[in-house]
Amino acid sequence: MATRKKKKPTFVPSGITPFDTGKVKMGINYQKPRYVEYDPDMLEIQKWMIGDPVKLRRDYWINVAYMAAVGLALLVVILQGSV
Repeated sequence: MATRKKKKPTFVPSGITPFDTGKVKMGINYQKPRYVEYDPDMLEIQKWMIGDPVKLRRDYWINVAYMAAVGLALLVVILQGSV
């Protein structure tokens, strides 16, 4: 009786060997969960480097209000000139 040679497992870049049934490769797209930092010091450093989301949101709305005020003033000036 002939014996089959065992297939060597193929490794995906993440280092996990998918389960290969011949038709379906299970686990080939698996990615390890990302590490999330909860240390207060690291969060402060990230906030300093990336920016505080609350401050960024506030700055965005201040810019929107400023542009709306400038647009309104420009509209008033244009309409005053046509009278």
